[in-house]
Amino acid sequence: MQPLTSTRVFIFIVSVFTILELLIMLFLEEVAVHFSALTRVLLDTTLLAALSTPIIYYWVFKPYITERDKHLEQIRHLAYHDPLTNLANRRLLFQHLEKAIAFSARHQIFSALILIDIDNFKPINDKYGHDAGDALLIEIAKRLENITRTEDIVSRIGGDEFVVVVSQLSKSKEDARAKADAIAQKLRVAIYQPFEYGGKYILANSSLGVRVIGQDRHDPDSLLKDADNAMYSVKGRETGGVGVCDH
Repeated sequence: MQPLTSTRVFIFIVSVFTILELLIMLFLEEVAVHFSALTRVLLDTTLLAALSTPIIYYWVFKPYITERDKHLEQIRHLAYHDPLTNLANRRLLFQHLEKAIAFSARHQIFSALILIDIDNFKPINDKYGHDAGDALLIEIAKRLENITRTEDIVSRIGGDEFVVVVSQLSKSKEDARAKADAIAQKLRVAIYQPFEYGGKYILANSSLGVRVIGQDRHDPDSLLKDADNAMYSVKGRETGGVGVCDH
């Protein structure tokens, strides 16, 4: 079915009025021969309005509004989600981070930001092709979502960079840091599980940086920078690792 553009809606409405008016005129010719001209006009107008309104609503306006709302929802979704993995994009991540920062400061409870970088993504892309690289990113996104809680958020902010924000870990900074490190280790292990593509098994190494979100109000950019520095402190290792920011 072709999309209901404004031009097609106009054509449908004109067609409905034209067909109904023709039928009504034929009907009045048969049953209203003794009516006055004014009565015939009133009958014609009343019948046309009564018959055309439900037809135009259910056949034209309702499908048009439904299709328009569907397209608007798709546009809103694309504005806040990564088109490949369907994860939150940077814009939605920053909105969530701002809320997490404010909540942690207000309720004196620690959360954490975990930055993930796939170390050998470029060699995988070069060796197996871009389709394999895209399939790997989609699989990694699913694994990250399967491990995290529904109240947390998983985001893809770059080609092979992901961010996980885990909220309300502990009122103790040391305990929150230990929990965030344990979660990061689980994420790294999940990413490293073999991924089958085209009859071959692909292993993805990753480096992760952890930044605890505490009582101090920091902006999302500075938190990401701290997590990025922590991540690069372990990136040189052969199999990656987890770095925890000291702040």
